[in-house]
Order: sequence, then C-alpha cells, then structure tokens
Amino acid sequence: VVSTLGCSLIRFDERQQPLPAHYHGQIDPVELEAWAAQVSHTRIRQQCVGCTTHSASTNDPCPFFLTIPDSPNIARVHCLELTRGSRTFGILSIFLSAKGELTVKQQSLLQAIAQDISLALESHHLRSRELEMLSHLQQATHLNTLRSNLADVLSHTVAALEVNGGVLFVTGEETAELQMQ
Repeated sequence: VVSTLGCSLIRFDERQQPLPAHYHGQIDPVELEAWAAQVSHTRIRQQCVGCTTHSASTNDPCPFFLTIPDSPNIARVHCLELTRGSRTFGILSIFLSAKGELTVKQQSLLQAIAQDISLALESHHLRSRELEMLSHLQQATHLNTLRSNLADVLSHTVAALEVNGGVLFVTGEETAELQMQ
C-alpha cells in the first residue's frame, strides 16, 4: 500500500465540460481545487492525450506540473482517464509525496479500478439515456392517444349530427377549451 497525499475525481458532462471536482486527502483544499481546475482544463487535457505513463513528478515535462504553481506537498501525480470507447467520463488523479512511488502492480490495480469506475459511469449514463427516451416515448404515446381520441370524438360527432364533415380546434392549454365547427 502506498501512502497518498490525496486524490481528486473530475467527471465530465455530455459536452465534455468538467463538473465540480471531488477531492479528498491531507492536502490543503485550496491546493487540491487548483490541481482539479488545472487537470480539467481543455488545453492541459489535449496535451495529456499522448501521455503513456500517466504518472509524473515535478522534474518531468508534464503539462500538469509545468502550469501549476510549485506545491510544497505534491511531488508526483498519477492520472487515470475514466474512458469507455471514445467517451471520457472523467479523470482520477492520485497525489503522492516525494517518498510515494507506485509499483507496476499498484499501477495495474489502479488501472483496473479506473476501468471498473468507467464501466459504472457508462452504465449510469446509458440508464439515464434509457429513462430519458422512455419518458419521451410515454409523452409521444400520450399525444398519439390524445390525437386518436379527439379524432374519434370528431368522427362520432359528425356521424351523430349527420353532417358531411367537421373541424375540431383545441386552443389555449391553460383554458382547455375545445371548439367544434
């Protein structure tokens, strides 16, 4: 087990805009907030696309470290993109002191955890979309039923009055008035 200074989780919305960061640890919350703002910045994320190590120290040419003011506490950061397919759901960052170093096994474990988190976030996203579509379908069904019922009312009214045709106007939702001609 590695002693971490803290971690942050930044999720992205449907338009890939960062949501408020969640962070925890021994680091000053102001410092963690600065790190979270930096890692979620579009320019930094674009520079991080080619990163293969996902881990850097203050001496590395990491865009993360180059743009953040020197931190008295954080010497290393390990970043894990939470992705599924082509969708990025967020970034999980682990902050380490100068003594903190992740082994290959620990990095593999963190990667597995990140994949599980990504799967959970994707499942949540898909379920939300499913519920949204179900709501739209229910609204469409209600509208179709209303149209069908109004057509039946008009048809039966025309037949009962023994006329050649009729028009049904629905006006003002707030007054719920029906006009028949």
